[in-house]
Amino acid sequence: MSASLNVRRGFTMLEVLLTIFIIAFLSAALFVGLGKLRNRSQVSTTKTLIEKVKNGLSTYNLLFRSYPQPIPHAPGFSNNESVYYFLTTAFRRSPDTSKGEVAAAENIGPLSDFNEREVRELTAGQKSIIDPWATALHFEYKIQDGAKNPVTGTITKTYTPIVYSCGPNKTNDGGIGDDITAGEQ
Repeated sequence: MSASLNVRRGFTMLEVLLTIFIIAFLSAALFVGLGKLRNRSQVSTTKTLIEKVKNGLSTYNLLFRSYPQPIPHAPGFSNNESVYYFLTTAFRRSPDTSKGEVAAAENIGPLSDFNEREVRELTAGQKSIIDPWATALHFEYKIQDGAKNPVTGTITKTYTPIVYSCGPNKTNDGGIGDDITAGEQ
């Protein structure tokens, strides 16, 4: 009895193509999911960085009764570079210039510390605070009328710092739209 059995071995071309399609589909879904997770992580990191800058600015304001201004003797400094300078510089009565300390009436600072991923030299010799997309944070003032002095009748101006990131699209929308802020602005 020699019955001839037709035994099939291996995969058909359709089975191989179907397996490749399923693997490609799952890989694409995983890639999209990881991209969204990465973006959320970058937004969270940016908000934390902005809060760190705002806390340093609040401390600066408490100590000096004003916010840092662009450095007058260095016209190439942007607002961001000035903020970085004032938040990271140690002001000392007896400064050690080899450590980058600056002479001052009080021993103050540095008020903030930034890691290497949060800072980049964007212009020659000047460091800026950057977001995870390698774009400098924006720093500007919101100017409002304050209280009226009852004696002189003058109205004082209040300056509130606004700090924001352009976000993943790197387009400045003036702190609105998809720009990233933290807390109240």
